[in-house]
Amino acid sequence: MGWGRAKLAADTVRTSPPFGAWSLICAGVAFGSALLSLWVATSVTVEPDGTPTDAGFGVFLIVFLIAAPILHVVGIVLGAIGLTRVGARASSVIGIVLNLALLGVGILLVWAGLKGAAAFT
Repeated sequence: MGWGRAKLAADTVRTSPPFGAWSLICAGVAFGSALLSLWVATSVTVEPDGTPTDAGFGVFLIVFLIAAPILHVVGIVLGAIGLTRVGARASSVIGIVLNLALLGVGILLVWAGLKGAAAFT
């Protein structure tokens, strides 16, 4: 610990925020919210002609097409910032890879959905 100036210097040491951990949290929250919104969208009541009768499908579209990609991009940026910091770079790399992978899977799902919908036109 020390005393005098040494104690004052030890008490004022600043640590950098864990950007890699925040990147992983962004990936988890985006993935969880997309899964939750998909669960809500699939559990709504459906008319006989196949149109959803609840606002759950709209919530799914907003979360899956807007909120989750924004969270993944924020996670990628936080991971990139974490790479420049000294310390836990492994969590930054894992966060960047996880966010890129989940974003890629989302893009592939949207592409497959659009391709499937185009088959019926």
